[in-house]
Amino acid sequence: MLEAYQEKWRSVAKVQAEEQRQLTFAQRWQKLNSLIRVAEGLGILSKVADPQIESVRERWNLLKDLYIAEMQGPTD
Repeated sequence: MLEAYQEKWRSVAKVQAEEQRQLTFAQRWQKLNSLIRVAEGLGILSKVADPQIESVRERWNLLKDLYIAEMQGPTD
């Protein structure tokens, strides 16, 4: 009985892992942003402005914008 229970949850874990692998970059980005907003709302994230963190955030935003522009194709 215990083995059947464990096997069931192993199967569930496999399905969930496959679902995660099939997510697009945009879907992953949206999930990450949602988690960050929840953490901010709960007061988990520090509100202190760290220049190094801001620099990294700016680079990530640039990469995101470049990715979105590339996925949309030429805008002629």
